[in-house]
Amino acid sequence: MSGWFLWTGEELPTADDAFVPLHLSHAEQYVPHAVRYLSLDVGWRFLVAPGQEDVWFDPALLASEE
Repeated sequence: MSGWFLWTGEELPTADDAFVPLHLSHAEQYVPHAVRYLSLDVGWRFLVAPGQEDVWFDPALLASEE
């Protein structure tokens, strides 16, 4: 399991079934724009939007692992 949660839109979804498992072998088909970022290490985030790509380290993500 990679640990990535991917969503589209402005707001983080809150429905219990908002996220579904996706095997990496299907990532190119369903989230081709995200594939290049899925090898980022723990603590990294990325945003891909029309005309924008951003990658940043978020130390708050590491705090939840302790």
